[in-house]
Amino acid sequence: MSENKPGPVPYDDLRESRVVSVWLGQFDTEEAFDEYLDRSFASDFGFEIYPPAGPECGFEEEPKPVRKLLEGFSSAATFIDEAVAGAKRAGVEEATTAVVFYAMRYRPGLINPRGTAQLTFIGTFAFGKPE
Repeated sequence: MSENKPGPVPYDDLRESRVVSVWLGQFDTEEAFDEYLDRSFASDFGFEIYPPAGPECGFEEEPKPVRKLLEGFSSAATFIDEAVAGAKRAGVEEATTAVVFYAMRYRPGLINPRGTAQLTFIGTFAFGKPE
């Protein structure tokens, strides 16, 4: 499988319909968050970002409860309860930043073992209405 290849896993290897993968974190400024996404996110989490596929991101200047932070995301009502529960399991009650990849199932085994990630992966959740 792609996880054995050097370098990041191609985005297409993680694509899956009707799921959403969610990360949360704390950044002091939107510029710091943007810089992290541009420079470190892919190596920290082991996959290539394919810009036409996202992610959808949110940034607040002050920490917000996870539910409040995620409410503005596309079709959040279909995954917000599970995402809030996932955040709680991960020990995240508030955040300034959310990163959401639609139609992507992240595999936590891809995370860089050096432990420098500035975001916490809280899970992959069902998204949208069943067909």
